[in-house]
Amino acid sequence: MSTSRAGITIAVIVCSQFLNAFTGSALNVSIPTIGADFAAAAADLGWLVTTYNMCTVALLLPLGRLADLTNRRAMFITGLAVLAVVAEVSAWVPTLGGLIATRVVQGVGASCLFATGQAILVSAVDPKQRGRAIGLTVAAVYVGLSVGPVIGGLITHHLGWRSVFHLIAVLGLVNGAFAVWRLPQSEQRRPANLLAELDVPGIALVVGAALALTYGLTTLPSPPGIAFTAAGVALLGVFVWVERRAAQPLISPALWAGGPNFALSNLSALLSYAATFAVSYLLAIHLQQVQGLTADLAGFVLITSPAVQALLSPWAGRAADRHSPFIMASAGMGLCAVGLIVFATISAQTPLVLIIANLALIGAGFGLFASPNTTAVMSMARPSEYGIANAFLSMMRNLGMVVSMAIITITVTQFFGRTAIADASPELITATLRFCFAVFAGICILGVFTSLRRSGATSIPEPK
Repeated sequence: MSTSRAGITIAVIVCSQFLNAFTGSALNVSIPTIGADFAAAAADLGWLVTTYNMCTVALLLPLGRLADLTNRRAMFITGLAVLAVVAEVSAWVPTLGGLIATRVVQGVGASCLFATGQAILVSAVDPKQRGRAIGLTVAAVYVGLSVGPVIGGLITHHLGWRSVFHLIAVLGLVNGAFAVWRLPQSEQRRPANLLAELDVPGIALVVGAALALTYGLTTLPSPPGIAFTAAGVALLGVFVWVERRAAQPLISPALWAGGPNFALSNLSALLSYAATFAVSYLLAIHLQQVQGLTADLAGFVLITSPAVQALLSPWAGRAADRHSPFIMASAGMGLCAVGLIVFATISAQTPLVLIIANLALIGAGFGLFASPNTTAVMSMARPSEYGIANAFLSMMRNLGMVVSMAIITITVTQFFGRTAIADASPELITATLRFCFAVFAGICILGVFTSLRRSGATSIPEPK
C-alpha cells in the first residue's frame, strides 16, 4: 500500500480510537446527572456500564474471526454507524431501561471497532512502521480519555446529559463518512461454508464464558457474583477443551505454535489493565474525600496520567520498531509497579505534587507498555489472523478492566461494610486505598515477570 493510503488509514483508525475512548469517559461524568433525571438507584445506574462491558467482551472473538473470514472494512464501518445512530437514539429515550438497552447495542458497535481497528491498521502499514502507527492509535485513546471528562462535564452542566449523546452521534457520523470516503477497500472473502469456519460451538462457549465472567466479576462478592464467576471459569475450561479438538478453531493454532510469546503478551495485557485501570477511581475518592479537593480540581489532577501516556505512546511505538518490544513493555510494567508501591503508602498528608508526579510515572510506564505490547501481539499473527489476534488482545484488556474494578468492589465491601463512601472517615478510606494499591502492585509485579519471560522473535513466518 502507498504511503498516502497508509496515512489515510492511520488517520481513520486514530479518529475511531479517539471516539471510542471519548464516548466512555464523557458518559461516565454524566451518570450522576442521568440518575437524578430518572430518579434511579445507584445499582440500576451501574447497568449502564455493566451491560456495555458484557456485550463488548462477549462479542470480540466472534466478530474478530468473522472479520478475518469476510471483510474487515465493512465491519469497521458498521461499528461506526451503529455507534453514531444508537448515540442519537440514546439522546431521546424516555426511560432508564431504554437507555440501558441502547448501551447494549453500543457495545456491539464498540466490539466491531475493537475487533477490526488494529487489524486494518497493521495490514495497511509497512512492518517497519507498525509500532509508530500503533503508538499513534494508543495516543488517541489516551487523548480521548483525557478530554472526555472535561468536555462531557461541561456539556452536561450547561446543556444536559442528552447533549453528550448528540455530540457522540455527530462525531461518529463524521468519522463514519470519512471511513466510507477514504478508507481503502479490503479484500472481500467468501468462505465456502461460513458457519463451519466460524466454529459455532466455540463461539457459543466463549460468549457464555465472557458474559458469565464479566457479570460475575462485576457483582462480586455477592453469592450470584461468585456463582457466575465460577460458571465463567468452568465454561472457559470447556472452551479450551473443545477448541483443541475443533477442525476450525476460533483462535488459530498458529498463534500458539510459535511458542509462549503470544499467550504471555496477552496475559501481560490483562495483568497491566487489572493493576492500573482503577487507579484514577481510587484517587478520585482520595482527592475529594480525604484531601478536600473539588471535583473539577480532582479531575485536572487525574488528567496527568493519560496526558503523559498520550505524549509518550507515539515515541514508544516508534522505538518498538527498532528495539525489542518485549523489553520496552517489561520496563513500562516495572515503572507502573514502582508507582503503585508508592501509592500503597498514601495518606492524608501525602503532598499533592507527589501524587501528580507519581501519576506521571504510572502514565509513563503504561505508555511504554501499551504500544510495544500491542506491536508484539500483532507481529506474531499472520495477515489472515490479524482480526482474531486483535480481538483476543482487546478481550484481555477489557477483562483486566473488569478485574480491576472487581478488586475494588470486594475490598470496599470488606472494609466499609454498610458505611457509605460519603460517610466514611479519612482513616478508613486511606486504609482501603492502601490495601487496593498493594494488591495492584502485586499484580503489576507479576506482570513484569510474565512480560520478561518472552523472548526470541516477535513474528511468525508465513508458511511456504
